[in-house]
Amino acid sequence: VLAGINAALSLSGRELVLGRGDGYIGVMVDDLVHLGTREPYRMFTSRAEFRITMRSDNADQRLTPIGIAVGCVSPERQRAFVRASERKKALVRAIDATRLSPTEWGRRNHPCKLDGIERSGADMIAARLATVSSLEPHIPELADATEEERIFVEADCLYRRHVNEQRREVAALKRGDEVKIPRDIDFSMISQLSAEEREKLARAQPETLGAAGRISGLTPSSLAVLHKIIAGGRYHLVREDDPPPPPPPPPAQETSQPHPPA
Repeated sequence: VLAGINAALSLSGRELVLGRGDGYIGVMVDDLVHLGTREPYRMFTSRAEFRITMRSDNADQRLTPIGIAVGCVSPERQRAFVRASERKKALVRAIDATRLSPTEWGRRNHPCKLDGIERSGADMIAARLATVSSLEPHIPELADATEEERIFVEADCLYRRHVNEQRREVAALKRGDEVKIPRDIDFSMISQLSAEEREKLARAQPETLGAAGRISGLTPSSLAVLHKIIAGGRYHLVREDDPPPPPPPPPAQETSQPHPPA
């Protein structure tokens, strides 16, 4: 499907690149392009860094806007997507807007810590003190929610904090993909990296800092060193923590021998 979309887009000089935070097919393509494989590739979920973001219940919300942007979603499908999205957003807003004190939640058979802090319905779901079904008597908008909408809304409340963290990580990854690694860089001369890291970089020849970060065994500190070198345009550095060379020994001084007595 991705190849077919890009074949059509190539007629107008465009392309569709799915990143590692967009979907599992993006993870697979990125692995094959930047890391390669010496055996048949198997798409395990463990290969993806952003599994909480790439859930089955939010696939429509993640991928349909991308499809609309490149023109492969029909007008009817677009209208249905917009209606469904607005409906889900309205349900989430209703749950967020329901804020009660611990005492009030206790009166509604949802006991929580009596600390005087108001909690929203989303907070209660995130703390696993409530579910969409148990909140239905207190939030009228949930009464006619479909099963698909209930699953989406509950997952949104449960994973919202983690999803926001992963979105920041995805943004950082995309920034790394914008940092190009010069073609003439000699990784073997970067003495701040370990021999193993230099060997892996030389073998993979990543085109961007983001691609280098996806090489197994490269640490964030190593990427920071590589980024600093690229930004400064200096590819041949001496290890900063190497001790300075010892000073040369002082020249030998001639000593006069006393004359023996006559």
